[in-house]
Amino acid sequence: MLNFQREKLVDESKVIVSHHKLKELLAACCMCGGVSSVELRQLHGAYVRYITRCLTCGHCRDWANSDVVRRIPLINLMLIAVMLFAGCLPTKTIRMMSLLNVKYPKKDTFIRYQKNYLHGVSCI
Repeated sequence: MLNFQREKLVDESKVIVSHHKLKELLAACCMCGGVSSVELRQLHGAYVRYITRCLTCGHCRDWANSDVVRRIPLINLMLIAVMLFAGCLPTKTIRMMSLLNVKYPKKDTFIRYQKNYLHGVSCI
């Protein structure tokens, strides 16, 4: 079982950021301040991962908005857990997120995570 408290991930504030603003932030090299190319490498629900490469010094960076444990992006698991524990309906929540164009785990991911990781926890 995953332990959110160990990492203090639950207590940490989360924000919604548009992709173009995130790319703008990542386009500055953290080593020399030069311009970096930014490539979206992975998008899975609310999880995003970018690879940057500085055009000046060649520094490469692999950046993600969430930790991944056992191939599970924790941001997705937390969103699904909160939805389940708050009693929200998956269809309505996913519709709301899609109206805002906020990336969110799909319904099949919700059902799989709920069945594999969350049902035993919610019954306690």
